[in-house]
Amino acid sequence: MPDALDDLMAKLKQEPLDKPLDGVAADVEARLHSQASMQAQMWSVRAAAVLMVAIGGFLVSASLEGARDTRQQTPFSDWSSLAPSTLLESGG
Repeated sequence: MPDALDDLMAKLKQEPLDKPLDGVAADVEARLHSQASMQAQMWSVRAAAVLMVAIGGFLVSASLEGARDTRQQTPFSDWSSLAPSTLLESGG
C-alpha cells in the first residue's frame, strides 16, 4: 500500500495547479478590506435606523398625549363598562 500511495503522490505532484498561488495573498487582502468597509457602512445604516425608530416613537407618543381621554378613570363612572348600572340585569 505505501508504494501505491507514493506513486499516487508522485502523479499528483506532476499535475499542474488549478490556479496560480502567487496572487492569493493580494486577493485575500482585497476581500478583507471590502468586507471591513461594508461592515462600517452597515453600522451607519443601523445607527440611522435606530435614530428613525426613536424619532418615530417620540412623535407617536407626543401625538397620543394630546388624544388621551381627560376624564377620570374609575370603574364607577357612568361611561365605564364596569359601572354597576351596566353590570346589573334589568328587573324587567
